[in-house]
Amino acid sequence: MKKIVYLSLFFFCFSKSLFAQYAMSDQTVYDCQGSLTDSEANALNGGWYDNNEDFLFTICPPGAYAITIDFTFFLTEPINDYVMIYDGPDDTYPLLGGPYSGINLPPQIVSNGCVTIAFISDVNITSEGFELIWETQLTLPQPPVLSFPVAPSCSVSVLNIMLDQNIHCDSVPTSQILLGGQLTQSIVATPINCVNDSTNMIQLNLSPGLNESGNYNIYFQSYFSDECDNIWDLSTGLQFTINDCPLQVDLTANETAICLGECVDLYVDVVGGDSATYNYSWNPLWQNSAGIQTVCPSFTTQYIVLVEDSSPAIIASDTITIIVDTPLTLQLSFSICETDMPVNLTAVPSGGSWSGAGIVNGSNGTFDPNGLLGGVYAVNYNLGACDEELDITVLDINAGSDISACINTTFNLNTSETTPGGIWSGCSCIQPNGDII
Repeated sequence: MKKIVYLSLFFFCFSKSLFAQYAMSDQTVYDCQGSLTDSEANALNGGWYDNNEDFLFTICPPGAYAITIDFTFFLTEPINDYVMIYDGPDDTYPLLGGPYSGINLPPQIVSNGCVTIAFISDVNITSEGFELIWETQLTLPQPPVLSFPVAPSCSVSVLNIMLDQNIHCDSVPTSQILLGGQLTQSIVATPINCVNDSTNMIQLNLSPGLNESGNYNIYFQSYFSDECDNIWDLSTGLQFTINDCPLQVDLTANETAICLGECVDLYVDVVGGDSATYNYSWNPLWQNSAGIQTVCPSFTTQYIVLVEDSSPAIIASDTITIIVDTPLTLQLSFSICETDMPVNLTAVPSGGSWSGAGIVNGSNGTFDPNGLLGGVYAVNYNLGACDEELDITVLDINAGSDISACINTTFNLNTSETTPGGIWSGCSCIQPNGDII
C-alpha cells in the first residue's frame, strides 16, 4: 500500500498558569513565571534580608528552553552581599551573571533552560535586598504523528490510528477528526487502551466505510496541555491510499442497436483497484484506453474490455453486444386522391411498424387519404434500429359549384374552382374535357 504522510501544524497557546511568589531560600521550583524577593527574614528590619545567608534558588520548569529574569529592585551591601546567577539547575553550571551588589539593577538575564540564583550575605550590614520576576519560554510541543498499527484495506468500517505521544482519553470526544476522500464518512472516535486517562490509540468507527478505492485524508485536531498548563491547539494529518477494492468494470454504449452504416460510442467506467495503473485490453483490438471508442460494425458484434492493474485486485471485464439491423427498402413514393380507398403500404423486410398522418393501421401499413388536405405526407416505417420515410402526395379534387343550364345548351363544366387536369365522366353528353353536348 502506498502511504504519504503530511503534517499541517497550527499552534495556539492559552496559558492558565498562576503568577507564583517566592522569598529567597534553598529550593527548586517549577513555575513557568513568578517573582522572587530576598528572604525578608531580618528580625530588626522587616522586609530586609538577614546576615550570613547562603541560598540557592533554582527555577526549572519542564520543557523550558529559556528563562528570562528581570530585576525590579536591587539594594545590597556593596561587594559583601551579592547575587550570582548560573545557567543550570545548580551552582556547578556556567555563570550567567554576577556577582551583583550595591544599588544598580542587574541587566536582564536569559538562561538556556533551568537557572539557579545564589544569594550570599556576610555577618555585618544588611539591606532591603532585591526583587525579580521570571518568565519561561517552553519548547513548542510537536503535533502527534499519526500511523496505522494495521494498514487500512478495502471495506473496513473500523480504523485504528496510533499517535506517537499520549493524549488524555477524555479529550478524544472533543477532538475534531475528519476523514475525506472518495466517500464522505461519518465518524465516531473512541479512545482505546486507556491507562490513567491516557492513551496513544484512537478507534474510528466509519460509516459507510472505505468501500471505494482512492486517496483518503485523516485530519486530527485536539488540545494538549504542557507541563506549565499552557493549552496548545495542535493539528496533524495523514494521507493514505485504498487500492485493494475489487475491480468493477461497466462497459456501456450510447446505442446498443444500430442500422447498418451507423456508428456508436463505447464508454468504460472502472472503480476499485489502483486507478493510476489501470490497463485496458479490448476485443476486437483497440488502444489501451477507457474510450470513448467509436465503432461502426457491419454485423452484430460483441465487444469485450478487460481491466487489470498493479494492485492485489482481481482482473475484471465487461461485455456489450451491438446489434446491427438490415436497412429497409420501401415502395416508391406515389400520389393518391383524397377520395380514394385506403391502401396498404409495403416494405422489405416486413414485420415493422408504420406511423404518421393517414396511417390507420400501423401493423398493416394501411394509409387512408380521406380527411387529409391536399399535400405531401411523410410516413415512417420502423423495424428494429432502422427506419425510413415514404412520401405520399394527397391530391385535392374539386369539381366546382353546382350549375344550372337550359335544355340543348352547349357549355363546359370547368370553372375557376375546378381542379385542373382531371377527366370528366357521366352521361353520354359529357365529354372527357368537360364539354356538354
